[in-house]
Amino acid sequence: MTHASLLQKDGILSMNRKATVVVVDSDAPFRKAFRQHLSEIASFELIGEAENLTAGQELIAKTRPDMVILELPSKPAETLARAERWRSEFPGLLIYGTSSSRNPDSILAAMRAGVTEYLGKPLEAKELHAAMDRAVRFLETTASHADSGGKVIAVFSKKGGLGVTTLAVNLAAGLGMRAENQTVLVDMDFDLGDVASFLDLKPQFNMGDVLDKHGRVDPGQLQSCLIPHASGIFYLGTRDSIGAVDPPSPAQLRDTLVHLKETFKHVILDLPHILDSHTYEAFEVADKILLVSVCDLSAIRATKHALNVFRSLGYSPDKVQLVVNRVSKKNPITPKQFEETIEHSISWQIPNDYPSVIESINIGEPLVLSKGKSDVARTLLQMAEQFAGYGNGSGPAVAGTRAPLARRTFGRN
Repeated sequence: MTHASLLQKDGILSMNRKATVVVVDSDAPFRKAFRQHLSEIASFELIGEAENLTAGQELIAKTRPDMVILELPSKPAETLARAERWRSEFPGLLIYGTSSSRNPDSILAAMRAGVTEYLGKPLEAKELHAAMDRAVRFLETTASHADSGGKVIAVFSKKGGLGVTTLAVNLAAGLGMRAENQTVLVDMDFDLGDVASFLDLKPQFNMGDVLDKHGRVDPGQLQSCLIPHASGIFYLGTRDSIGAVDPPSPAQLRDTLVHLKETFKHVILDLPHILDSHTYEAFEVADKILLVSVCDLSAIRATKHALNVFRSLGYSPDKVQLVVNRVSKKNPITPKQFEETIEHSISWQIPNDYPSVIESINIGEPLVLSKGKSDVARTLLQMAEQFAGYGNGSGPAVAGTRAPLARRTFGRN
């Protein structure tokens, strides 16, 4: 059981279950001091201790705690690699580091690996209580985000070139056409993201710019980094320039997405085609995952692999919806054969219209705006209509319409 199962009521963790903690630290006096101080904090329960990384790995895999207290040695490369691995294997795991060093470079490296905070050695009760209080608030926020007003939709494929960005951009634009300033589109490819070019934007900010000097999400900076688009949405992602800020750590990414979820009705994530700690965080926060594929053998293999990953993470079939792109009578494999092969139903079939798609990419304008009367645009608008809560999605959406553009009051160019 992970921290996602924590219950929230009236702003505090429900007494139905305490947050569980595992300590991985070779320092016996530190473990003893931590054990004593934690016993005074009602919201947490220490469920295990380990003296090294190997034993820690086994303990974490067995107990699935909400939080790990992890020793960071003077040469932390192996430890940080393991921390990042744990963040990937156990999405949502909160990691606090312990160290006698306060070196800023070491702290930054730890944060990039997914370590949220430092606990100094020797351990001070006041520092621990303050840190655990922040952890309580964090776990409350994460536990309750699924019940907040906003919804996160992650668009993903394990194989590149299947139309993930096209779908994410047009789904977001379709939502923006119906209600302005309620949708944000996030490009999570921190190296070579294409969303900005699909929208003909030239961003001056990226994900790393939303953080303050302490590495925490600054709501004011986050707001300033959002770029408005004519479709009525906002963009957050990468900038194509020398000296770009490093991407956020997995923990920082999670905080950013939770902030966006609290601000916007719809948060659309365009994910890269890799399974790493960042994409796992996105999956964990997402209310829906749109898994994109096409009707060919290599795409089917990639899709089956992704579905197996989602099953291993315990995601319900309702959370993962399959979208088959470029559907045509010329496909060597029919959608029905596709479903039979992967043993998963198709939620959406998007018709093939290569000329329209390429034209929209080249001019930097979403299909739902530039080709609103085409079959592919109508299908994409129908998807947006369903996710916006308009009707039941069973009939054709209104295509070729465009919401009037209001004066922007949120974000900046």
